Amino acid sequence: MILFIGQAYPKVFKDYEFQGTNFYRWFNRVGLSTDFIRANSHITAILTTYPGVNSKGTGDRLPTSIEVQENLPRLMNLIQNLQPQAIVPIGKFSMETLFQTQNINLENYVGQTFQIQPYQQLNHYYKVIPLPHPSGLSRWTYQKNHQELLNQALELIKERFID
Repeated sequence: MILFIGQAYPKVFKDYEFQGTNFYRWFNRVGLSTDFIRANSHITAILTTYPGVNSKGTGDRLPTSIEVQENLPRLMNLIQNLQPQAIVPIGKFSMETLFQTQNINLENYVGQTFQIQPYQQLNHYYKVIPLPHPSGLSRWTYQKNHQELLNQALELIKERFID
């Protein structure tokens, strides 16, 4: 079981999580079908409610530190109950929250595996394999060598699914 953790639930749910983004297309590229991903993973978010639109009107508002703190017990319980083979934070905000650090440079995280205590609050170390956000608003994957880093991350996640 792989645990994917995004930033927040969408305003409007579609048939399934991340539908209409690059998420499943990315995994299809490495031979993992949408049905396989959905059957062998659990997808959640830091916030279980839609946070609203950001002040620029170009995307979702980032959760506040209070909202994150209110949701951490639920996330930690979920991790302890699922005991996932890997945790995959999706997007910069989810990474920063999971690693308990700020101003993450995605180039230093995507394409790598980390052994950490999620949210610095659990007594167990988990494999963490970060992914960039699959939204069309995110241009990160189209810059420099970022497709290579993304492909490395997808292969690392695929290995965890198969273990």
